Amino acid sequence: MTEEAKIDVQGLGMSFSSSTGTSPVLRDLDLHVGHHEFVSVLGPSGCGKSTLFNIVAGLIEPSEGKVTLDGRSDSSRVGRCGYMMQRDLLMPWKTVAANVALGRIVKGSPRTEALEAAKKILERYGLGEYADHYPNQLSGGMRQRAALARTFLAAEDILLLDEPFGALDNLTRLRMQSWLLDVWQDSAASILFITHDVDEAIRLSDRVYVLTERPATVAVTLEVAIKRPRPYEVVLTPEFASYKKNALNYLHTSTGALFGSERPDA
Repeated sequence: MTEEAKIDVQGLGMSFSSSTGTSPVLRDLDLHVGHHEFVSVLGPSGCGKSTLFNIVAGLIEPSEGKVTLDGRSDSSRVGRCGYMMQRDLLMPWKTVAANVALGRIVKGSPRTEALEAAKKILERYGLGEYADHYPNQLSGGMRQRAALARTFLAAEDILLLDEPFGALDNLTRLRMQSWLLDVWQDSAASILFITHDVDEAIRLSDRVYVLTERPATVAVTLEVAIKRPRPYEVVLTPEFASYKKNALNYLHTSTGALFGSERPDA
């Protein structure tokens, strides 16, 4: 295990049993996320990416292998990560501030203290004037910002983000990517991010793990050396195109070569 790893996954395997037999989902999967790294997981639909996140978060235990957070592999990892899914899951009967404060309250913080912290982070995220509004009064992008604020507030240094922008239109998605990069760079957070969008994975990440189909393992690890900051125009550069071509070739290995007989670059 890398000494400074915030998340370290070694030899991970997961199978589910049913009346029809055993279904393997993950096999011999390794990955790590260092301090203040942004790492993405890219793979075919249904390959087990969300199962991986549930294991890292401590919601389920793997059939094989181990997961360590800050060097600890016991059940103390439960509640250690901030975990955001594709849907914002904001409670419609609570104000935006009350929604953002919820994680802190569940962890035992006094309600008044948690609400004060929520309002401060909402100010930082450009939502201060909406603290006392309700979720149905916000746009899709604003709801996602509020949900991310809740995630950061609940666990500021290890975040699991499962396709948080998947339901947004393309323009809002690009804006949210830029916003997330700014927020992350101003924080101490280490982020593990699931996406189906190759451009998004490369633009955001220090490293991209491309997974195979089920049972999923790592097909290739792409170290993204594109200089930061990365405005959205970076996707038009030859350097970006090279990373994208590699990722797409590996991603489509199991369903036929995307670029004819051409092999991914070494």
